Amino acid sequence: MKFRLPRLSKKLLVLPPVVVGVLIVAVLVRTRTGSPRQPDAQKEQAVRFVPAPLVDVIPRALGYGRVRPVLFWAAVAEVSGRVLETHELFEEGAIVPGGTELVRIDPVDYELAVEEVTTSIAELGAQVEELGFRHVNDEALLEIEKRSLGLIERELERQRELVATKTVSVAVADDTERRALAQRATVQRLENSLRLLPANRRALEARLASQRTKLQSSRRDLERTRIAAPFDLRLIGVSVQKSGYVVKGQTVASGDATAGMEVPAQFQMDKVRHLLPQGERLALQPGFDSSQLPELLDISAVVRLRDANFTVEWEARFARIGASLDPRTRTVSFIVVVDDPYEKARTGTRPPLMREMFVEVELRGAPLSRRIVLPRSSLHGDQVYLVDEARRLRKRRVHVAFVQEEFVVVADGVGEAERVIVSDPIPALDGMLLSPQADEALLERVIAAARGTGSIK
Repeated sequence: MKFRLPRLSKKLLVLPPVVVGVLIVAVLVRTRTGSPRQPDAQKEQAVRFVPAPLVDVIPRALGYGRVRPVLFWAAVAEVSGRVLETHELFEEGAIVPGGTELVRIDPVDYELAVEEVTTSIAELGAQVEELGFRHVNDEALLEIEKRSLGLIERELERQRELVATKTVSVAVADDTERRALAQRATVQRLENSLRLLPANRRALEARLASQRTKLQSSRRDLERTRIAAPFDLRLIGVSVQKSGYVVKGQTVASGDATAGMEVPAQFQMDKVRHLLPQGERLALQPGFDSSQLPELLDISAVVRLRDANFTVEWEARFARIGASLDPRTRTVSFIVVVDDPYEKARTGTRPPLMREMFVEVELRGAPLSRRIVLPRSSLHGDQVYLVDEARRLRKRRVHVAFVQEEFVVVADGVGEAERVIVSDPIPALDGMLLSPQADEALLERVIAAARGTGSIK
């Protein structure tokens, strides 16, 4: 006969083991110690370190932009006509010396216009000269006619006296009076003519001045039949050919000055802030001489073209800062200029700096004397790990002045020659025993980058 326990009794048998387990866990939690884990005093962890160097730092920043000419020339025809001649260098890509006549437009119509105006000027000049002679002659003639009028009037007065005494007839006196009236009219005409002569002269002189202006314009049009390069340039566009026809306003050719190329390179503001002198006041007001800006900011530059097979550099000069912030990229442009970009060109190894090249621009600020620099790999947030005299790891908070691609400049927190860990110990426990090894290659790279002789990347 089997003995069966009630269902409730079976459930009660499970409870004691569960209660015992809960009590054991509670005891363990209450008795757990709160002391931190201590590093293993016997186990050493291998780390790499560099002694913190004290060097003169050249602050640098990298930006990128496309090359454009400092001066761009577009030859626009100022007269119309058939193209008579073009220079042998008048083709796209050719480098042309300044003053070279590139295009000559048929000048015949403009030469005829000059001749026509010259003839008109000569004619008007003769008329002005004739007017001068006429003025002199009329004045002399007026003097004669006035004297003649005086004689006639005295004769008339005498005859009137004789008429009163009936010595001569009235008819004789009337005839003398008619002669006097005619002479007065002659004098009046000469006087009126002399009064009009200055006005006539002014009108002729005005016409003469107008023709002289027209002559200057005609001569300028004649000069414009010859299109010459205003400075040394490289032709980038040619739109006419010999025997073709150009109309006024048509673009005949275009070119870039070979004297210089500029690059408006874009930089993040936080990348260039440490290049600028702190606290300097710039009076950027109307009348400010922007040519003084490079000297005030003391910034130099290098333009660099990177290719899969070579890297080419050009020394550049900082010219100015762009007028606005790019709202899309939140960058500001620094414009640098490369003088004589074609001077050092070498076939196959060193191309000239040409428009639309995408290049790297490195800006360099004034040297910062005696600064502590560390590899970026040594920074852990706002802390660095040091190797103390007992070969123990010590964590220390530092203040970073600014960050470059290869290194950081430390304002305070680390002294010269202190051993700074550049590897990543795991776990990094304060006081842990270390097996330090100096990383001389990394130290050399950091020092070179800080001094501006190594790569900025």
